[in-house]
Amino acid sequence: MRWLERVWATPDLAEAIRHASPDLAASVDDIRVQAPSGIRVRRARKVTAAALRYVLRARHRATPFGLFAGIAPAAFADAASEAWGRGHRAVASPSGEWVTEVTDHLVDLPRVRQRLLLVTNHTAWRTPDHLVVPQYARPDPPNPQATTAQIEIRLTSAVRLALDAAHQPMPWATLAAKLTAEYPDELPQGVEDMLTQLIRARALLTSLSPASVETDPLTYLARALDGIVEDSPLVALIDDTCSAVEAHNRVGGGSVMRAEATKAAQRVSEAGPVGIDVRLDAAVALPVAVAHAAEEAAHMLTVLSTHPEGIPTWHGYRERFARRYGTELVPVSEVVHPDTGLGFPPGYTGSEDEPNPVLGLRDRWLMRQAQEAALTGRREIEVNELLTVVEAERSPTPPENTELNVRLESPSRVALDSGRFRIVVLGASRSAGTMAGRFAPLAGTRTDLAKVFTSSGQALPVQLSFPPVRAASTHVARAPQLLKHVLHVAEYPSTGADSLTVDDLLTGDDGVDLFLWSRSLGRVVVPVVPHALNLRYAPPLARFLTELPRAGKTVVSGFDWGAASFLPFLPRVRSGRVVLANARWRVIAADLPPATTEWPHWQNAWQAWAQRRNLPALVDLGRGDQRLRLDLTEPGHLFLLRTQLNKDGAAVLTEAPAPNSAGWCDGRAVEILLQLQQKGAS
Repeated sequence: MRWLERVWATPDLAEAIRHASPDLAASVDDIRVQAPSGIRVRRARKVTAAALRYVLRARHRATPFGLFAGIAPAAFADAASEAWGRGHRAVASPSGEWVTEVTDHLVDLPRVRQRLLLVTNHTAWRTPDHLVVPQYARPDPPNPQATTAQIEIRLTSAVRLALDAAHQPMPWATLAAKLTAEYPDELPQGVEDMLTQLIRARALLTSLSPASVETDPLTYLARALDGIVEDSPLVALIDDTCSAVEAHNRVGGGSVMRAEATKAAQRVSEAGPVGIDVRLDAAVALPVAVAHAAEEAAHMLTVLSTHPEGIPTWHGYRERFARRYGTELVPVSEVVHPDTGLGFPPGYTGSEDEPNPVLGLRDRWLMRQAQEAALTGRREIEVNELLTVVEAERSPTPPENTELNVRLESPSRVALDSGRFRIVVLGASRSAGTMAGRFAPLAGTRTDLAKVFTSSGQALPVQLSFPPVRAASTHVARAPQLLKHVLHVAEYPSTGADSLTVDDLLTGDDGVDLFLWSRSLGRVVVPVVPHALNLRYAPPLARFLTELPRAGKTVVSGFDWGAASFLPFLPRVRSGRVVLANARWRVIAADLPPATTEWPHWQNAWQAWAQRRNLPALVDLGRGDQRLRLDLTEPGHLFLLRTQLNKDGAAVLTEAPAPNSAGWCDGRAVEILLQLQQKGAS
């Protein structure tokens, strides 16, 4: 318990944990006030392990998450420099579940209804007897891992009239009057109830729900409710929440004001926590050589892509389009209709099977090198030979821009300036701005990010805005408007000439690739998604529009071992000062004693396993942005690994950076996002 006391004695760390997990914080508080004799060992162990995960996350992971980590812009200069202050600024906003639940309740209020504008959800499609409506932004989907869900509504004449009339935005009162005039025998309350049901089913979308380009949904709601006098405490409570959050954000946070904002939001709804993003008080400059290394890394990832010919699920789709439609421009809604058109590519509306890997030259070379490294005890392979061979064999078509997430490793700023550094690629995005986009207002980088898109290629970039499948993911999917034109999918469109909907779009084939044509703009457009939501959890139509212009281009992602991915050990992959992938070990619970084995025996078996596999003491448990830095000589850290094995039956361990690798930034956990453009882009 002394360890928990030390953690709770660090105010910033304790508050970060309390905000991330109020239940865990309550358990810690409860244990701290109990007499030692009253503490159940099993519960104390569980609570301590959970707290340890958060402590390790705070120390070693730079991915923005609540109060644990934040963002700051960086620049390139002749020499490296860094300056860190204490004036970090926290910005609060309500969760997606909160906004969804609140807007659903507001629709029940008569005076709010009279303010609403309604529009048909253009992602729905009709069968002879039913309307099929995909479901998005749901607060509590039956299966959190589900990528799609849909409901069917009987297509009565009244429903058909409502949908046809609201093809363009229409006031609630006007639509209700139109229905009442058409069906005079129907009581007004019956019309109101039907419209409410269509809204609940997402067949009609309302102006009350903020679009995903609205980065301040609370202020948006407050504006929508301004001046409404309603016999309901809900409107007043929302106003109180808006005031509390605004007060918090004006001064950049503070634990007391953050608690007040949280309490105010919970008085309205307890759905989801208040989200926090942090702008760090930091100024960082990096030598230009780091940018050159990132360019080299992007080139290597393009050459070594497992999908040089484009997105696998799209293979054959253009040919099907050409056979059906030829060179005709076809409305997108017609193309994707599941009954009368081509529908979506395979896997869009259900489970997505990975294509069987083909053992080409690249895979055979990597498997041979991985096997030789395992047999000789080496932890690293160099891929220069493979790069030369594959580059001669392939003619990749790279995307116009991309984004790299890298870790910069150098023991000091002097070493960094002299070129003694390496970058480790942690990830690559589908396009520029994918990870950085949603933080643009906080970082002050809106203009810079917009330039990356507007200076790429001949087609006009338009920003795609849509809700995620799960309301809980809204915090990730909410990004500021970076581009002049916004294309809205499955959400109420913003007003103005710069707002586009899917009805404006046509699909065509130029003989090489499919493209999207805007009727109103009279030109080819390319949808851009400046946030990191996995597109499997987006409306299938949004995914379709994002992928279509890129379907035939080389897929640039983090290094993929391809057919060798299943091997129990994979060495570090390096070329010069670029590490494309760190060494990785796969641990199977069956290789170790069962979960019921006493700790000393299990620990001895583990140590023998680790020695046989040449496993370092410092490793990262997990993948992507869900990594935990473990020192496997520490019993508490080893307990976390055993817990993971008992839970999932397997674990992935990746070599961690050397202790002095972050010397250039005084030991801080730092990751760098770089926006890269193809040479020759306008």
